[in-house]
Amino acid sequence: MNIMLHICCAPCSLYTIDKLKQDGHKVQGFFYNPNIYPSVEYKLRRQAVVDMAKRLNVDVTYGENWAIPAPAVELVKTDLNRGGWYGNQQRCSNCWRMRLSETSKQAKVPQFDAFTTTLLISPYQDHEKIKAIGAELEKESRVNFYYDDFRIGFRQSQEMAKEQGVYRQKYCGCEQSITEKK
Repeated sequence: MNIMLHICCAPCSLYTIDKLKQDGHKVQGFFYNPNIYPSVEYKLRRQAVVDMAKRLNVDVTYGENWAIPAPAVELVKTDLNRGGWYGNQQRCSNCWRMRLSETSKQAKVPQFDAFTTTLLISPYQDHEKIKAIGAELEKESRVNFYYDDFRIGFRQSQEMAKEQGVYRQKYCGCEQSITEKK
C-alpha cells in the first residue's frame, strides 16, 4: 500500500516509518504543522525532519513555510480555559483535524492508497479521537485512513532519536502547550 504519512516531528517518525516499511508499505512523508510556535521551534523541527528523511531515504513534502495562517491560530486557541497540555480536547482535536485534513488532501493524488500520522505513536495523544477524525476525513476525501497503534514503538523511537542526535522538542507545538507541558 502507498501511504502518505503526516509527520509531526522527526523522533516520532523514526519508528513509524520503519514499521510501515517493514509491513511492506511505500511511505511518503508530509510535514504539515502550522501549529508549531514560535518560528524558531518550527525551523528546528522542520530541519530535524529534513535530516531524518535523508538518513532514512524517504521522500518528504513540506506543506508550508512557518507562518501560522489565521484559521490555524483560531483553531489552537479554541476553549483555552479547559486546561491541560492534552486536557484541552477541543483545541487538540481541532489541531489534529487541521493537519490530517491537509494530509488527506495531499494523499488524494492517485498513487496514495491511504494516509496516516505519526501522532499515533504518542501515548499522550487521544487515539480514539484521532481514529474518529481519520474516519471522517476518509469519507470526505475518499482516501483510506490507515490506523495502526504505533505506541508500542514510542520508547524505541525516543531512544533512536537520542542515539542519532535528533532534535527532540519539549512540548507538543502550539503556543498554549509551551506552558502546559508536563
